[in-house]
Amino acid sequence: MLRVGLINFLKPLAFYFFTVLLVDEERKVKWLVGVFLFCQTVRYIEPLYLHLSSGYWGEMAYMDGTFMERLSGAPSDLIGPNGLAFVIVSSIPFFHYLFLNGRALSGAAYILILPTSIYTLFLTASRSGYVAVVGLVAIIFFRMKKKSVAVAALAAIVLLSPTVFISMDSMHQDRILSIFQKDVRGSSTAEGRFLAIGKGLGVFTSNPVFGYGIGTSLEANWNVGGEAKVAHNLYIELLEEIGLCGTLLFLAYGWSGSKVVWKMRKGKEGVLSFRDRMGNALLGYLAVLLIFSMVSYGLSSYEWYLFGGLARVTFEWGKDIDGSFPNAVAA
Repeated sequence: MLRVGLINFLKPLAFYFFTVLLVDEERKVKWLVGVFLFCQTVRYIEPLYLHLSSGYWGEMAYMDGTFMERLSGAPSDLIGPNGLAFVIVSSIPFFHYLFLNGRALSGAAYILILPTSIYTLFLTASRSGYVAVVGLVAIIFFRMKKKSVAVAALAAIVLLSPTVFISMDSMHQDRILSIFQKDVRGSSTAEGRFLAIGKGLGVFTSNPVFGYGIGTSLEANWNVGGEAKVAHNLYIELLEEIGLCGTLLFLAYGWSGSKVVWKMRKGKEGVLSFRDRMGNALLGYLAVLLIFSMVSYGLSSYEWYLFGGLARVTFEWGKDIDGSFPNAVAA
C-alpha cells in the first residue's frame, strides 16, 4: 500500500509544481482556471443531464431503516455524492468572483450557472456540501464592500430559507436536520463520522511521530483499529499516514497559502483587477477546502496543491517593488 500510496501522492503534488513553474503570467492563469472550471462544470452537468433525461441517480444513502437516492458522478466517473458536491461548491467562488466582472456575457453565464449548480447540489443530498455553501456565503458577504447590499441579501436568504425547507420532501428535510439533531433519520451516519475521529486518533497514537506511510490509512485502521475504512477526515488521515511531523509540515504549507489570500481581505476604492478577483476566489476556495477536509480525505488529492500553486502565483503578482504585499480590492 505504501508503494501505491506514494505514487498516488506524487501525481496530485505535481499540480503545485506545474502551476508555479509553468503558469507564470496572467494569460496562462486565465487559461488554467478557464479549463479547470469547464472540466468541473462538465463533471456535474453530465450526471444532472442523465438524471433529468433518464432518472439516473448513481447512489443511495442509508437513512435508518430506509434508503434515499442521491446523485453521484456520471457512470464513468469515480466520485460519489459528496465528491460531486465538492466539485460543485468549490467551483462557485471562481464563478462568482471571476464572472461577475462587469461584462454582460460573463454575468449572464453566472446567472445561468449558479441555480444549476445549487439544484445539482440539492440532488446530491450532501450534508458537507450544504455546510460548505453556508461557509462560502459567509465569506462572500464578509468581503462585500457594500455592506447594505450584503445585509439585504442575507435578510432575503434568511426569509426564504424556511419556505425552501418546507417545500422539500421529508427525506431531504431529515438529511439536513441530521447535521445537528439526533432524533431524525440519517443521524446515525452523521454521528458515525464523529465516532470515526476518535478511532482514528487511537490509530494515530499507536505510531504518532512519523505515521504508517502515505496511503496506508485503510491498512492502519484495519490492523490497529479493527475497521477496514479509509480515514474520512483529512486531519486524521494526516496523523495516521505521516504522523505528527508530517502533519505539521502539511499544515505549515496550507498556512503559508492561507496567509497570502487572507492578506487581501481589506480593499481600497477602484476597479477590481483579475489578480484581485483571483485572491477573493481563492479565499472562497480555501473556505470550502477547510470544511470538506473535516469529512473527506485529501492528502493524495489535487485540491490543496492546486490551491497552493495558485496562491503562490497570486502572491508573486501582489508584490510591490519593496517586496511587501499590498491590499487588494474587496468585492
